[in-house]
Amino acid sequence: MSFRSSSPSLSSPMLPATTDNALFSCLDPRSLYRYGRTCEDAHLAVASYTRRAFDIQDLLLRYFEISECVEFRTLQATTGLLISGSSTIEFFLRRRFQKSDLDLFVEHRYAEPVGQWLMQVGYEFVSRPNQNSAYPEVLSMTMADERLSYDDPEYLGQGIAAVLTFQKVDPP
Repeated sequence: MSFRSSSPSLSSPMLPATTDNALFSCLDPRSLYRYGRTCEDAHLAVASYTRRAFDIQDLLLRYFEISECVEFRTLQATTGLLISGSSTIEFFLRRRFQKSDLDLFVEHRYAEPVGQWLMQVGYEFVSRPNQNSAYPEVLSMTMADERLSYDDPEYLGQGIAAVLTFQKVDPP
């Protein structure tokens, strides 16, 4: 009778694969990758860990319900919606920051359906200074108009037509 777990563990074949979490979480991605190349058992242990540690749904559950995560991923696939900012840093560092937000980038032509979906799942549009307070009318501004009237140099740049803020109406 064998007690070996189905997924090899770095620490012991008698321990569950999640035992590796404490050890692997201390490794940067490069070291994790290199360790995984040392032997087959290490490769399997690292592969098992990365499936657990780099789970996008874990990140998205901070902002959406489980069913909404699936809808959000579909929205990403159909619009090219990208997650950016502190959320991506959290994801790749495998850490959670206390005051993190979800920064999203989307082509202007998809901004309205993305915004409408966010409002459908409980977010509200919050206008910035010098920005039209009505959504989706704020999207009708041209890129040039927005850059001229926008007052936050952090977001100025070629190709950014608007920065829109949505806040959860009743955060958990």
